[in-house]
Amino acid sequence: MGLDTYAVKKGQGEDKYIRLDDSLFEDIKYPLCGGMFSGQGNGSSFRGKVYDSFIKTISGVSLYQELMSSEDIEEIIRSLKIVLCENINKNIEFIKSADYDISTDEVYSLLKWFSVVHKNNGNVMGWW
Repeated sequence: MGLDTYAVKKGQGEDKYIRLDDSLFEDIKYPLCGGMFSGQGNGSSFRGKVYDSFIKTISGVSLYQELMSSEDIEEIIRSLKIVLCENINKNIEFIKSADYDISTDEVYSLLKWFSVVHKNNGNVMGWW
């Protein structure tokens, strides 16, 4: 089964949650993997199944959550920064050698995506 991951914020009335505006994610240079229901991966959603194993390995947080806590979002950001900023050559080799099938550019995009969500007081919602 697949997983689509959405950046959302609390809505009003019947709209319990609404997606963050795609324009907030325009600075992400390398698109994340998109899906049938998660667009092209260049906005407020991406194909979470592609990145779940990597995110879980580095942070201990699964993307398979209906609604992620702000603490989990912060842990993912912290972990991505460690992978990208501390001993970058070793960690790039880790990304390449592991069976994640994602690029270093995608890891930078994940950091930017989760940072945008956090900066805008958003939440991360999974749908599968």
